[in-house]
Amino acid sequence: MADFSEIKKKILETASQVADASVDLYKKAEGKSKAVVKSTKLLSDISSEQVAIKRLYAEIGKTYYETHKLFPEPELEGFCNEITAANERIAILRAAREELRTGDDADFIEEDDVDHDCEDHCGDHDCGECKE
Repeated sequence: MADFSEIKKKILETASQVADASVDLYKKAEGKSKAVVKSTKLLSDISSEQVAIKRLYAEIGKTYYETHKLFPEPELEGFCNEITAANERIAILRAAREELRTGDDADFIEEDDVDHDCEDHCGDHDCGECKE
């Protein structure tokens, strides 16, 4: 039968092995956590760049439309015609809304309720007045 000192020695060796294994596991988990955080940051940066590209594409498209809407390139003519038609529908809808606002039911429609187009106002969607 093993004496007390041998049992104590085995317990200390086992505890030391468990402690070493815990440290190794912690280091691996820490490394994985850092990799996940870095990966998430990279995905966020990629997403930000993609948003910037979409905004620039929109600006290019708007600039092209404003510059060439009367005589667009043949491959872009359909897009320009769709934008022109949508702008015409918007003008009709705004006129109908203005008519409501100034008509008999004007008391029920607040002036602040009139739509605000930041692109026409200041070109900034975050100007504070935009309803978006």
